[in-house]
Amino acid sequence: MASMADDRQTARVLWTSPEEIRKRTFMDWLAAHTSFCAPLHHWEGVIALTPDMLELWGRHKRSGGEQHIPILPEELSDIHLGFDDVFTRWSDRSLGLTFKPLRLTYGSKGAPYTLYVIVDFKRWRRGSDNKLWHDKLQEWRQRCAAKEPGGWQT
Repeated sequence: MASMADDRQTARVLWTSPEEIRKRTFMDWLAAHTSFCAPLHHWEGVIALTPDMLELWGRHKRSGGEQHIPILPEELSDIHLGFDDVFTRWSDRSLGLTFKPLRLTYGSKGAPYTLYVIVDFKRWRRGSDNKLWHDKLQEWRQRCAAKEPGGWQT
């Protein structure tokens, strides 16, 4: 579903936060371990990358609440492809063989926020475009930092 119009790249996205993972229910676990179900997530929507901003829009899969998350390049302090001590291999039935979550850390240094995203998840092969988006976001941050006088520190 990735598209490019006016330097805007978009794709479908699933995401969750460390807090939501820690509070997951048995039904969350069961869904993430059932064939043809999506990986562990609490939000479904769209991710969009423009020359100046990364944005996520979506709905909570249970409450239906809406969320819009704008992230400026200088606010994105970490882009990590892979599992960690919160979103572990055991969080998904593939055990990391078919996809890895993309962890984004952003916000101020005093109060950073973390999201685990799965971009353009493909149920039939249990894969995603996370590697593509990991590389794309790394390049975007480097381009944006090079445009700033003196760059910026993360």
